[in-house]
Amino acid sequence: MHIIYKISIVLFLSIATTIAEPSYFFSDKESNAILNQNLPKKTDKKPVEVIYKLSGILFISPNNWTVWINDKPYSSTGQYKEFSINFVSSCSVKITLKNGHSVTLLLNS
Repeated sequence: MHIIYKISIVLFLSIATTIAEPSYFFSDKESNAILNQNLPKKTDKKPVEVIYKLSGILFISPNNWTVWINDKPYSSTGQYKEFSINFVSSCSVKITLKNGHSVTLLLNS
């Protein structure tokens, strides 16, 4: 008799913890929708907006130049991880971003 009593208490406690109390603010349908929604994971990253501003160009020739993008110098002899520089003229620079998009930057814009 004593063993049956302990089993009954354990069974009652396990059932009681799985039953949720009804909400006073939401209907059953709304409560289920809230509980079953796909929340963003902590590992999800928000896209970062990056603004590229062409600050200056020192153009000597198509193979010898320095440009300043976001006030940082980039020369014709360097390779950069942020983007690749495809074309430089006396008034514009064409870059390709890591995601493959090409952007043309104009001086004084």
